[in-house]
Amino acid sequence: MNIESLIDFCKQKFPERTIDLCEAIDLIVDTLINIKSDLGKSMSTLIDNDDYDSVDEYKNHAKTVAQIIQNLNNISNDITIDNLEDEVQTAEAIESNNNYINYNDKSFNADTNIPHTLYEDFTYTKPVGIEIENTYLEANEWRDVFNKCCQYLLNKDQDIFASFLTDTTMQGRKCKYFSYDSSELREGVRIKGSKIYIEYNVSATFVRNIIIKMLEKYEIPKRNCHIFIRRDLTSLHNENSKLQETAQKLEESTDEIKIGQYAKEYFTAYFQTHTTEDDINRFTDKDWCHNTFGICYPILKQVDKKLPISEQVNYNNQYRRYYSSPILKINENDYIICSQWFAQFKPKLMDWINSNSVSMTINRDENILEVGDKLKFNKNFNSISIPKILFVDILKTIKNYENRVFETGYLSEMFNVRILRESGYEKSQHVINNIRKYLESEGCISLYADSKRGKYVISDPVKLHSLINKYSSEEDVDTENKKSIKQNIIIYSYFDKKQIEIDPNNPNDEHAFLHTYCKDKKAGDRFSVQSKEYVVVSFRKKQSQKSKS
Repeated sequence: MNIESLIDFCKQKFPERTIDLCEAIDLIVDTLINIKSDLGKSMSTLIDNDDYDSVDEYKNHAKTVAQIIQNLNNISNDITIDNLEDEVQTAEAIESNNNYINYNDKSFNADTNIPHTLYEDFTYTKPVGIEIENTYLEANEWRDVFNKCCQYLLNKDQDIFASFLTDTTMQGRKCKYFSYDSSELREGVRIKGSKIYIEYNVSATFVRNIIIKMLEKYEIPKRNCHIFIRRDLTSLHNENSKLQETAQKLEESTDEIKIGQYAKEYFTAYFQTHTTEDDINRFTDKDWCHNTFGICYPILKQVDKKLPISEQVNYNNQYRRYYSSPILKINENDYIICSQWFAQFKPKLMDWINSNSVSMTINRDENILEVGDKLKFNKNFNSISIPKILFVDILKTIKNYENRVFETGYLSEMFNVRILRESGYEKSQHVINNIRKYLESEGCISLYADSKRGKYVISDPVKLHSLINKYSSEEDVDTENKKSIKQNIIIYSYFDKKQIEIDPNNPNDEHAFLHTYCKDKKAGDRFSVQSKEYVVVSFRKKQSQKSKS
């Protein structure tokens, strides 16, 4: 068993021991830092005395100490740093979703004089302040703890803090936490006396984790920072299973999706056909939504088209309670969907769906969950979620390579624009790699014999074809390989690094001349025009023109 496995086991089975372990590691690291400092001072003395032979010995020991410090910090981070982008429900959210509990009960009050280390779980607590290097900063909300900490560190060293804006390890995969532009954040607030904005829509766990990372950048020992809390709902969470369900979003098995994602996908499909005034009135009524589904907010919220969507995802200008996308267009108005779906609401949601005879295509196999027009892969493939039509087009492109070798790098380039636009992922390679892993697990493709990585061949064309048929619409299956003149051709230019859609029937299309070179090609075929390389990506059926009345 390696150290990572041992840490994961201890975190689950002996959480209190992991705190002891972190504190012990901190003490060792502090001692090693002092040793490293002493080695540095000794080297300076040796150089002053022209004893260069001894300098190398001290230098090697200093490198060893630095590596040990890094290894110990990595172990400590594995214990404490969770995914910063995980949305953890805070004490405020728990209270807002459980009106039947008396939160004024003094038994939930905490001793505000007791310092808490950064290794503790603050999920069900409310803060009163933070202490950094013996400086106490008052803060009654977790967002204020983050703000006050940033203010303190910025005043301590502006250059280090400014580096967070360009340091990818200090930013999220899908959203930023530090920026000069508030529009890049979900809810940005400017740090007093600076031009830097920080994310203000944060949870307790996020605040704890980001503070740990910031302290490491400043080389401030974590034991020099303490949190003070005023409210602690942990005992209630442990004793009340219903509250526990409410406090966390549903985590289901690998072949299912969270109820929040399910609800979003379902109601997106539902409101494509249910657009009566009665539908809108019911789903924008808080009481009706609560009585029907148990949810504490209107499922639909009308969007003010004059304001940025980032300003409208909050409920009553307080906490973020709505998805920013998709934006539903219903009867010339725009609406967004409530995001506050938790495990206890699932039975009512499913009962309502069944009683109203509203169906939504949900198919499962071992590795993929099909929900409407989306596919969600299980955790073996990093839980990627992409549109079915995109997945099918990628499979068709691979299929057309037939007996030839294809490279995943080229697939990433071909579909880069579509993956970024249609799936929301920032890197197309991430999607392609996981689709490749899935196809390998299904036996559809295999690594090319003379290649270590990146080059593949089709090993089971029949199974690949069956996957295409399985996830294609009936219309797609019927028109497979029928590249009529009514279809536009999508190609990728290696020179311009972009996709080009050619309309062969449009004489004004600036790229129409390329049609001559690719009209007999299949997806995946390459060709050259005027020393420029192109590859056929896919074919898109043209939308028929609506007749004017």
